[in-house]
Amino acid sequence: EEGMKDHDTQLAYRGWEIVSKNISEITRITQNILYSAKKQKPAHKAAKPSNIARQTGQLFSEKASSMGVQMLLELNPNIPEMKVDAAGISRMLGNLIWNALQACQKDTRKTKHLIFVRVDYYDDYHFMYEVEDNAQGMGKKIKEDLFKEFFTSKGDSGNGLGLMVVDRIVNHHKGKIEVLSKKGAGSLFRVIFRRQDKAMEIE
Repeated sequence: EEGMKDHDTQLAYRGWEIVSKNISEITRITQNILYSAKKQKPAHKAAKPSNIARQTGQLFSEKASSMGVQMLLELNPNIPEMKVDAAGISRMLGNLIWNALQACQKDTRKTKHLIFVRVDYYDDYHFMYEVEDNAQGMGKKIKEDLFKEFFTSKGDSGNGLGLMVVDRIVNHHKGKIEVLSKKGAGSLFRVIFRRQDKAMEIE
């Protein structure tokens, strides 16, 4: 406001950057609250898992760059279309990526921080999404409490909604979450879903 009042373009631009970042964070939190409060059944439509991950990753690429984090997408394009709630899967990945970005931001070690977003086959009957970071990782106690309602290890900067929503989305898709992490060695979140093109063979 001061920048606009004084016709100071540089001051106004710096102020707008702060406003823009806060709007993005408020939007993310509000959407998580709305998703966690909704009771309706998600709409499942055919979508390519790699396309959902690519589009979600692109939404966070600029944010990652501004935080000094390199985000790498490793997406297998050969996984066929699956019937999923694409908006829900995108929210799931977005929350996992944001969680990884915050972990990298908190890591005080002088290292090049990396985040990997992957889509690939898990086995003959399942495919998976992975989000991995090379931040400081987590101890056993935090891992045990990760998906509890409103649990956060981030103090005032966390609200405990992100991973709770991830857990709900995975449950809606009858999937499974694996968390691999230890202190000083980063974290990997793996979400495994059943391949519908193989469902008949399983049955």
